[in-house]
Amino acid sequence: MSKICLNCGNEVEDTAHFCNICGTEMNEQTCASNTSPEPEPTPPTEQICPSCGNTVPIDSKFCRYCGAPLQKESEKPPESEQANAHNEQQQTTGGNSSQSENTTQTPPNTGGNPVPSAESHGINWKAIGSAISTIITIIVVIYLFTNHPVSDVKSIVFDDWGVIEIGEAAEHSLSDPEWTSSKIDSKHYYVTVSGYYIEGGGRMSITFEATYSGSHVYAQAISCRWDGDTYSDNLSISAAMAAIYS
Repeated sequence: MSKICLNCGNEVEDTAHFCNICGTEMNEQTCASNTSPEPEPTPPTEQICPSCGNTVPIDSKFCRYCGAPLQKESEKPPESEQANAHNEQQQTTGGNSSQSENTTQTPPNTGGNPVPSAESHGINWKAIGSAISTIITIIVVIYLFTNHPVSDVKSIVFDDWGVIEIGEAAEHSLSDPEWTSSKIDSKHYYVTVSGYYIEGGGRMSITFEATYSGSHVYAQAISCRWDGDTYSDNLSISAAMAAIYS
């Protein structure tokens, strides 16, 4: 180590207190440290192949071991230039890139199950229509093969008493007629119509026994009620039927 006398420029030893040329006392104001400059780094003479890991000369363009193309360190753009190029690209595209990233992100799946795609939320109208058609067909078949004693009796015309159906006659003779049925067996039912007798006053009802034979249904009046009293004789039943068809 040495130092330089600032008065005369002479190089003196670091341990000297005075300059041996001009006699100037060596202190912080009169001398400066004579530090030799650091040697410049020696440029690399070899490079490592990124494919096989072998060392090859720095000026090689292809690896002599595996033939992979090589890029010299000097040919790589500085990191600052890469950052500038990235910033310029973002400024050119504006906010579109961030918006595009947001629209393509997949929502987090916290349940552990695959997130369904948008197509899985579509409604299969064809399958729904087929199911509805099947249900309607089943209902129609059940209706066709099931007895309907009330509606069947209401559609019967009792020729001895009139020319219209008993259901229509009851609508004219009784106030708010009510029809009920009870099953005797698979082919026999009791059907009763009741209501307030408009012309004569008081409540009345007639009970029929409906019998199914193939595709036909037959009905016969078997009893009637007048103001709470039940009658099963032919005279009372005839009077009730006449009242219905009056």
